[in-house]
Amino acid sequence: MAGQASASSDEFTAVIGLLLQNPPDPNEPAPVWNRKGTVYGITITLQVLSWLFVATRLHTRIRVVREPGLDDVFVVLAALFNLVSLIAFLCSMNYGMGHHIIYIFPVLEKTMMFLYLTNAGYHTTTVMIKISLLLQYLRMFRNGTRRIVSIVLLGVVVVWGLVFIFMAWFPCFPVAGFWNKTLGAKCYGFGYRTADEAKISVLAFAGSNMMFDIAVFAIPLTEYFRKDLRRKELMAMTGLFTFGAIAVLMAILRLWTTFRHNKESLQSFDFVFWYPEVLIISFLEVSFAIMCASMPIFWPTIVASFGQIFVTNEVRVTSHERLGSDSQENIELRRAIGGGTAGVSLATRLSEALPKSCILVVEAGPDGRGEEKIYIPGLRGSTFGSAYDWSLPTVPQTAANNRSIRHNRGKVLGGSSALNLLAWNRATIKEYDAWEELGNPGWSWSRMYPAMLKTENFQCQNGSPQYGADGIGYGGPVQVALIENPPPHLEACVPTMNSLEVEGNLESLNGNNLGVMYQPATYRVSNHTRSYSVDYLPMAGGNLIFMFNTTVHKVQLNGNGPKATGVILTDGTAIKASKEVIVSAGSLLSPKVLELSGIGQKAILEKAGIKQVVDLSGVGENLQDHLRIQATYELKPSVFGVDILKYNATRAAIELDLWRQNRTSLYQYAGSCYSFIKWKDVLGSDEELVQLARSSANMSNPIDQKKLALLADPKSGAPDLEIIFADGYTGTNGYPNNGTNGYGKQYATLLAGVQHPLARGSVHINGSDPANTPLIDPKYLGTQYDLQALTSAAKYLREVANTAPFKDLWVSEFDPGMSTQTDMEWETYVKNNVFTFYHPLGTCAMLPKKYGGVVDPQLRVYGVKNLRVVDASVIPMIISAHIQTAVYGIAERAAEMIIAEYR
Repeated sequence: MAGQASASSDEFTAVIGLLLQNPPDPNEPAPVWNRKGTVYGITITLQVLSWLFVATRLHTRIRVVREPGLDDVFVVLAALFNLVSLIAFLCSMNYGMGHHIIYIFPVLEKTMMFLYLTNAGYHTTTVMIKISLLLQYLRMFRNGTRRIVSIVLLGVVVVWGLVFIFMAWFPCFPVAGFWNKTLGAKCYGFGYRTADEAKISVLAFAGSNMMFDIAVFAIPLTEYFRKDLRRKELMAMTGLFTFGAIAVLMAILRLWTTFRHNKESLQSFDFVFWYPEVLIISFLEVSFAIMCASMPIFWPTIVASFGQIFVTNEVRVTSHERLGSDSQENIELRRAIGGGTAGVSLATRLSEALPKSCILVVEAGPDGRGEEKIYIPGLRGSTFGSAYDWSLPTVPQTAANNRSIRHNRGKVLGGSSALNLLAWNRATIKEYDAWEELGNPGWSWSRMYPAMLKTENFQCQNGSPQYGADGIGYGGPVQVALIENPPPHLEACVPTMNSLEVEGNLESLNGNNLGVMYQPATYRVSNHTRSYSVDYLPMAGGNLIFMFNTTVHKVQLNGNGPKATGVILTDGTAIKASKEVIVSAGSLLSPKVLELSGIGQKAILEKAGIKQVVDLSGVGENLQDHLRIQATYELKPSVFGVDILKYNATRAAIELDLWRQNRTSLYQYAGSCYSFIKWKDVLGSDEELVQLARSSANMSNPIDQKKLALLADPKSGAPDLEIIFADGYTGTNGYPNNGTNGYGKQYATLLAGVQHPLARGSVHINGSDPANTPLIDPKYLGTQYDLQALTSAAKYLREVANTAPFKDLWVSEFDPGMSTQTDMEWETYVKNNVFTFYHPLGTCAMLPKKYGGVVDPQLRVYGVKNLRVVDASVIPMIISAHIQTAVYGIAERAAEMIIAEYR
C-alpha cells in the first residue's frame, strides 16, 4: 500500500493530474487521525504499555521462573520491530504524512523512506507475535489436539510470515527504488507496478493476517469455558481474552479501513492523507497482541504477590462469648475449620465457591509465612522441634526397646505441609480402590485421582530428570517439580537399582508406582521455595478469616441429636457456627478434639472425667504409620554432598546468600530418588514373609484382610517396600556432633519403609486438660511380620549400598556399621533405630461404624449433626506412598461434597 508511489509513472502522473485539476481544500480541518497530538499520544502510550508488559514477562521468565524460551525471544523481536516501526511513523509525520500528496512533493521521497520502514516493521512485528504465541502454546499444551493444531499452525505461519516479511523489506530491487523513482527499480507487491497489484498485496496480507489472528486467539479459548475454572482464574482469563479480542478486532478494522480507502484509484493514490488512520489501528493491533502474549507469563507472579499482601491477613476477633462471663455476644460464622494441610485447602475452596458463607480457620500456631526455615528447601527438617512443631512423643514402644519416638507435626498455618520433606507421590490404583471396597462409595481411584490432580501444577525444568506425560496435573495451586542438579550419589540411584533388576518408571504418579524413579517435590521453580497449602489462599475471598495462636478445646454439642453448633477455645471463648464444624487437626489431634467433646469410647472418656455424649468406639483407634529404617555411608572426599552446610558455616552463609538472590544454591535442592518394590524382588521369594503376615494379621478385620490380599497377590501391583536415596545424613540421632568421629564428613543415607505394616495403634486423650499431650501408641514392630519385614529391609539396604555405581562413592558404612552381621544383631539394630516416616493416619477412619468407623463417606461424624472430619485421620488403610497428595485429594473431595450440598 505504501508503495503506491512506486507505480508506473504513466499511471501515477495521470492520477496526480486528476488531483491537481480538482485539488482538496488546503485549509480543511485535518481528521483527528492525522493530527500529531493524536498520533503521538496513542502510539507512544501503547509503546510504553507494551514494553512494560514485555519487561514484566522477561523478569518473570529470567529472574523468577528462570526458564526463558524461544517464545520470549520472538516477543522481544516483535517489540523491537514495533519500536522501529513507531519511530519511522513518527518521523514521517514531520515529512508530510497526514497531508494530501499534491502538497508534499518536495519531501515525498523522505516520506516514502520512513513509510517503507513503518510498513516493513509492522509486517515483521505481527509475524513475530504469532510465532511467539504459538511457541508459548507448545510450552503450555504438551499433548492433545491443541498441541497438534499449534504445531501445524506454527508451520503455516512461519511460511506465510517469511513470504510477507520478504515482500515488505524487499519490495523493489534495489530497495531504494521504493522511495526513489529515478532508479528504475524492479518492483512488485507492496512496491507494485499497478494500483490493482498493490491493492491485492495489501488486502491479501490484511485478510490472511486477520484470519491467523483469529486462529491463534481461538486455540486456548476452550480454557475459558472449563467448568472447574476458579473465580480469579476467570478474571485473569477475561482480561487476557479481552486483550486478544481487541487485537483481533483491530486486525478486522484495519482490513476494512484499508479496503474502504482503496475503492477508487484516485483516493488510493492519496495514501499519505488517509494512511495514518490505518497505521494507528495497526499499532493498536500489535500493541494489544504483545500485551496479550506477555500477560499469561507474569500473571501468576502478580496474583501470588498480591495474594501475599491482601488475601490472607489475620482477622482479629473483637466480639465473643466467654463461658462463665456475663457477656452474651458471640461470633457468627457458617463454618469453622482447622488450619492444617487439608484445612487451609478446604477452607479456600469453600470461600471461593460459597461467597455468602463466613469461613473461620482456627490455627493453634502462628502464620509462618515469611519464615525462611519453612520456605528454603535445603532447610527442610530444621523446623522440627521449633515453635512451628507440635513435637508429639509416643508412649514407650515395648517392641522397640521402650523407645519414645517423636512425631513432628505442623503447628503453623498450612500444618505439616509447611514442615514435611516435600515428597510428592501416589500409591497404586488398587489401594485407593480398597478404600471404596471397605465401605466408602465415591472414594475409589477414579474419584481420588482427579481430586489429587486438581491441587497440583507440574513445572518442567531444564536439567531435571525426565518424567513422562501421564499422572501429572497442571493449573493447581501447589507447585511441584522434579529436582534440580541432584548430587552425585543421587545420580547413582537409578543405575544402581537397575543393577538390582528394579526397572525404571517414568510415570510413577499414574497409579502404578512399582520401579525406581525420581519424583517431584512440592517446590516452586520460580524462586526455589517450598510450595504448600497456603498457596491456595490467593484464590480465597474476603469471607475467609483466621485466628492464629489459638487452640480449640472442644466442639460445642447441643440437643439430643446431638448437633455441632460451634467450638470452644482453650481460653473459654465460644464461637458459633451456623452451618457446620469441620475438624482438621490431623491424625494425632483430631481424635483428641472429638474425645474432649464427649465423642468416643466410654472407658476412655470416663477415665479422663469427661461425660460421653456420643458412643463411638473407633475414635483414636486404627493408627497406622510406615515403618522406617536407615543406613548411612560416608562419602569419599572426592564426592560432593550437602552435609557441608551442617559443619562449614562460611559455606553455608555463602549458599544462603545465593539462595536469597534467587541464584543457584545448595539450599535450593529438594527431592530424592525413590524405589517401590515387591518383597519377591527383594528376597527372591516372599513366601516366608507372606506366611508370617497371615499369622500376624487379624483376619476378622477388613483392613488386615485388604493388606494381606495386596501382600500375597504378586499381581496386585502394590509395593511392599520403599527405598529412598536421600541427601546427606538423615539418621535418627541427627548429624554427628562437633568433636565426634563423624563430624566434618559428608554422607549419603539409604532409607527403607515397610508400606503395609500390620500393627495398628491408637491415640487417646490424657485427661480432660486440653494442654495435655495425647497418649500416642503406634505399636511399632508390634507384630512378628513388622519386625521381620523391617529387618529384611535393613539388610537389603546394605545390598543396595554394595551395588555399583553407588558402591564406588563411599568409603565406610557409618550406620549400622559392618559389625552388624548376625540376624540377632540386625534385629537389635532395627529395634534401636525404627522410626516414623511421619505418615500417621486412620484415627478417625472412614469406615462403616461396625468396623470401627468414625466418619461416613461424606466425612460426617457418626451420630453427630453438622460435624465433619477432613484430614489424614479419615484414611481407612495406609497406602504405598507418602500421604501428602492423598490429604490434598481428600480436601478437594470434601470441598466438592460440601459445595454440592450447600449450593
